[in-house]
Amino acid sequence: MANRQYQQFQGTLQKGIVTLYPVVAVGASGAVTLKKWNPTTKAYDNASTTGVGYQKGTDGVSSVSRTGAGLWSIVLQDNYFRVIGVRATTFNSTGAVGAQMIGIDTDSDVASASAPTLKINIQSSAGTSADPTSGDRMHLEIVFQNSSAP
Repeated sequence: MANRQYQQFQGTLQKGIVTLYPVVAVGASGAVTLKKWNPTTKAYDNASTTGVGYQKGTDGVSSVSRTGAGLWSIVLQDNYFRVIGVRATTFNSTGAVGAQMIGIDTDSDVASASAPTLKINIQSSAGTSADPTSGDRMHLEIVFQNSSAP
């Protein structure tokens, strides 16, 4: 399981809760780019796509790729016991929301020691897989459990 210095207190009955907050920009044809906050410029820059371990990606996520309409594969920097949930907030110039729901693919393997991966399915209000609108910035909140203790 992930072996980092996490903030200790979250006020939850579950043990070993870890929350990641990746930000993903959506481009033409649903292309995705992992973003990293730059406190100096107060803007999002592209996260590193090279390096090993924690050098690649940002804040617990190594990379994000689009595998189909509304389908994203999120490669994690650490492995976890299980995924608890995923939520998203969409930022765009109009305030309109295109994609409505996020599902977690049961083919996800967040416990893999070599390539922990979370697969998500973004769906429209009609319940079909759909890419967010080009220009959207998706702020994800991904909650994991990092302990098998009851």
